[in-house]
Amino acid sequence: MAFENGVKIRSRAHALLALVAALLLPVLLLIFRDAIRLPLDSDGRFLTYQNAFVRDANGLRQLWTHDFFAGAETGTGYTYDSGYYRPLTNTLLWIEYRLAATTDWQYNLHGVLVHWLNCVLLAWLLWELSGSLAAALLAAVLFGVHPVNAFAATQTKARADVLFATFYLGALIAYVRAWSSAAQRRWVGVGVAALLYAAALLSKETAATLPLLLVLLHLLRLPAAVPRDWRRGLLWTLPFWIVLAAYAAVRLGVLDIWPYSDVAGYAERYSALVLYANVLKNVSIYVLRMVLPYGADYAELCPNLVNFVDPTLRDPLIWLSVVLVIALPLAALRVRRQAPVVAFLIALFLVTMAPLLAAKNAAGTLSPDVILAQERWAYLPSAAAMALIAWALAAGVGAAWACGRGWAALTAVLIVAALAALGSMAAVHAREADSSMALLKQYLVVPEDKLGRLERVNKLILSAQLLFLPRGDLATAEQRCREAVALAPDSPIPAAALAYVLVVRERWTEVLPVVAPWYQPKEDWLAAQHRTNMRVLDDLNRVNPEIAFYTAGALAHTGHGAEAMRALCDALRRGHNATQIRNAAAEAYALYGPPRCRLATEQKSCLLHALPGAMERLRPFLQPSECGHLPDLLETIASP
Repeated sequence: MAFENGVKIRSRAHALLALVAALLLPVLLLIFRDAIRLPLDSDGRFLTYQNAFVRDANGLRQLWTHDFFAGAETGTGYTYDSGYYRPLTNTLLWIEYRLAATTDWQYNLHGVLVHWLNCVLLAWLLWELSGSLAAALLAAVLFGVHPVNAFAATQTKARADVLFATFYLGALIAYVRAWSSAAQRRWVGVGVAALLYAAALLSKETAATLPLLLVLLHLLRLPAAVPRDWRRGLLWTLPFWIVLAAYAAVRLGVLDIWPYSDVAGYAERYSALVLYANVLKNVSIYVLRMVLPYGADYAELCPNLVNFVDPTLRDPLIWLSVVLVIALPLAALRVRRQAPVVAFLIALFLVTMAPLLAAKNAAGTLSPDVILAQERWAYLPSAAAMALIAWALAAGVGAAWACGRGWAALTAVLIVAALAALGSMAAVHAREADSSMALLKQYLVVPEDKLGRLERVNKLILSAQLLFLPRGDLATAEQRCREAVALAPDSPIPAAALAYVLVVRERWTEVLPVVAPWYQPKEDWLAAQHRTNMRVLDDLNRVNPEIAFYTAGALAHTGHGAEAMRALCDALRRGHNATQIRNAAAEAYALYGPPRCRLATEQKSCLLHALPGAMERLRPFLQPSECGHLPDLLETIASP
């Protein structure tokens, strides 16, 4: 009878979990509807339809034997070398390309669907560990709607962060369930868990922490069926250590893909103590974002949640992190007997957070004055944090129920209101977190002396683009961009920004000297720029389509029609906006081709009549594979 009751309880619990999962999906689609419509950023494109391996129907072999970004078609001729090996994430993107091609919103939608699946897996894991259905359901909803996860859920470039979490949680579920199986079937469950762990590793490197977490699972004697002799239980973790060793051997020994080790100037500026103490500060920043979300733009509008390096070690967040790193393990030890699930969730948070505290992971910012604390990196640790919060909320609901149904109803209403508020914040944050205006807001509230050189450059460029150009103050916009170029002559980003302003002002003779050095730069010249700007190749990868496009415009308006067409072809192959290229090519054809509008007395009137015909004439050649013929279409090239 007890067995039958147990089966009925599990059946009802699974039915309720399925119902909540089904209801959560439309909620997430509603919350993230605006973010789903956003275009992919450069990294998102480099991983999808601007990736030669992804576009190649036979490209899976290359995806499994090369760096994460190796197939990126940046147009610079330089490999986008990330130091990551994530072939399973690449494989998913290869499949997505077969479905979405160049339709940006479909890639964003796929990310939300994987995020939804992770919500379901988190609920399942918590239910298997604790048997608390209320905590499991609350964890799923809280994890799904919390703004700290909005960026990872909606950004295609964060696909590895959400995908590895899927397999990581799946491996934990399979391992826990294996202990509820008969002894002869346990190896099957552990084998499935080991395969899922391998998939997690091949999705993102930070999955390496799982074997250690399984050791802690046994030390905490979770689930209840694990052997009382924890030493015997640890033998069951051996397959996971073998998977980790095999992964390292293949990646490092066979494929020779090593993690990026350069810390981009931090080590030269700060001692190891200062560097690691400030990296540790990220623990506080992540926890505050999870526990006290200041609002949809908290990461941009609250300077205390941007990790500015403090060489004096007086920042309160450093010491808050020290307290957390000490207090959390002590808390887990304190409650391990009375509440082993709580102790395990604390362990899950700490273990999955540990890889984020490597100094090399903090590198890559615009200057060594700021340490990166990207929300998407804390996606899996936030699952543990949300589960802990859900556990506490479920206990609160239980206590309210004991005081009467009225208190229970009030508590439920407050929880629902809080979840609705978080979902509203998540909607805004997903839409704005990666926006230029959000970044400008951050720069405006941060003291100038805390900004590094390239951050000040960004501030000047963004103020020109977002404040002065829209209101027609072209002179001030140009002045800001010229200041940016003077501050960073070793970056193509301010050069592209200044070129755009000059194009708007139709000062074509001044455009070419600004962009020419960056259009087809020599390797030795780029190496010289790299000595002062370690991000120069990354900068060039991001703006090289615009550089080629502005070069074409300058050439077209200064007597070089054929060269302009070649530059437009370069811009098209580098991924610049196809509509703008079509219009510019038609204008160049009208200027130098049969209409000869460059020689016309009324040039604008000539162009107005010639452009429709020019556009129709050029249409077959405005494909990357055909655009090399564009210069040949000009029957007459005007002399300067």
